[in-house]
Amino acid sequence: MGFFSELKRRHVVQVGIAYLVVAWGAAQVAELVLDTFDTPGWVMQAILVTLGLGVPVALVLAWICDLRADGLHKESESVAVDGQAPATGALEKVVEHESIAVLPFVNMSSDPEQEYFSDGISEELLNLLARIPELRVSARTSAFSFKGKDVEIPEIARRLQVVHVLEGSVRKAGNRIRITAQLIRAENGYHLWSKTWDRTLDDIFAVQDEIAAEVVQQLKLTLLNTSPTVVETNPEAYALYLQARHLARMQTAAAYEQALALLEQVLAIAPDYAPAWAERAVVFNRQASYGLAPCDIGAGRAREAAARALAIDPRCALAHAEIGYAAISRDRDFAAAAHHLLTALAIDPDDPDLFSRAAKMATNMGRLDTARKLYDYLVERDPVNPAIRFDLGYLHHCNGDPDAALEQWQTALRLSPEQIGTRMTIAIALLLKGETGAALASADLEQNVFYRLLGHALIYFRMGRKAEADNALAELIADHQLGGAYNIALLLAWRGEMDLAFDWLEKALEHNDSGLPEISIEPFAESLRKDPRWEGFATRAGLSRRQLDAIEFDVKPPQ
Repeated sequence: MGFFSELKRRHVVQVGIAYLVVAWGAAQVAELVLDTFDTPGWVMQAILVTLGLGVPVALVLAWICDLRADGLHKESESVAVDGQAPATGALEKVVEHESIAVLPFVNMSSDPEQEYFSDGISEELLNLLARIPELRVSARTSAFSFKGKDVEIPEIARRLQVVHVLEGSVRKAGNRIRITAQLIRAENGYHLWSKTWDRTLDDIFAVQDEIAAEVVQQLKLTLLNTSPTVVETNPEAYALYLQARHLARMQTAAAYEQALALLEQVLAIAPDYAPAWAERAVVFNRQASYGLAPCDIGAGRAREAAARALAIDPRCALAHAEIGYAAISRDRDFAAAAHHLLTALAIDPDDPDLFSRAAKMATNMGRLDTARKLYDYLVERDPVNPAIRFDLGYLHHCNGDPDAALEQWQTALRLSPEQIGTRMTIAIALLLKGETGAALASADLEQNVFYRLLGHALIYFRMGRKAEADNALAELIADHQLGGAYNIALLLAWRGEMDLAFDWLEKALEHNDSGLPEISIEPFAESLRKDPRWEGFATRAGLSRRQLDAIEFDVKPPQ
């Protein structure tokens, strides 16, 4: 935090102005009174000198103290929290270990398109620090949620429950880079350490390692082994990799294609760069998940890319996780997925993304208690991650609690208003609560055509508007039958058309619909699970209760 921001936070300017106003008023009163009693001139001079000497005293007191409704407190005892001011000691009490948030470094380059580079550097630093056992690092999603927002450092630290903040800036011009990093103690905004590097792009990995080492030294941490270091590669390939990863997180069809094109360039330059192969697996899996590619093709490509990453680096946790993801979405092979996900967690036991996948997998397996404990940990670790809130809402939905599901889905929508499917799931929760009018209003606002039609078909049927429900169903079948077979089956089961529902389940199984792994716990599939045909279908799909219960998968959140 800068000096002027600190003056603002401590109300020094406000106190100075208030003191001058009060002093001016006091001088006016004193002059009137002294003239009335014909007092010698030196008395007025003494009063003015005293008032003048009070200015620095008032400013110093404003700097070191905080005037609150319950009295005067030392500045070191308070931090603003939602309009109140609890002791900053409370900030440290909620943190059992040394803790830090890495804020997105500011892009100081003339080209705004270079923002992917500054964000990428920030994330790489976060990943480095997360490997230190003694240091709790705020998750990327939560730390990056403050990007571009005018929020004071103490408030950011309070929300993220960390004691320290690492911030900085990146300027990239051709092959030259300037990186500035500063470590801040959140309770008082003091800079513990600051440094600037002027280097070439070839030195980018050394700079990141140096920053991580400096943080470790400043926080007086003891490393059990050697200091963590970045996986190095060709600097040009690295810059392209950061851009591809940035695009992949935009989660649009065009961005996925652009990311894959960039990753092709990366691997043409550095064919043995394991993170790039793993990122390809991420993109292929997401394309299959969002219906942008047939599941067989997308998941198959993801598996091949992840396998290449593991051939280069057997300890690439992300590659293991993506193979597990593909095993579920393509083959519903929870045993293989459990093996790969447990392996990934053993390699990187502090990655919240891996625990998020474990929580979702536990939900789909019907192990709701395990999933709930993992989500409790994730919400504490990454409180403003809309994906986690969305998945937690689904857990409550599967647990038969539409009120709790609605709360989490509404939170997810506030955090990410454009998130695909959230308005439809809110509509579903409202529908199950019997609030059909509100449910329809929410479904109307869903931007994704497929999910909007699905919501309309369900809600119109419940409202008795059969013609409109039939029209929505017909449009779903006409335009989305290949990627939507599973959801069409659920819709038909909701309508009580069980023969057609099982026909569409067979289509979903034939096309390896990525929604099928949820069917053993989805409330809308309850009538399917009660049907005599269910057990045979579930066994063929690898989704029977007996098959799922036989898989060893007991993941606990870190202590």
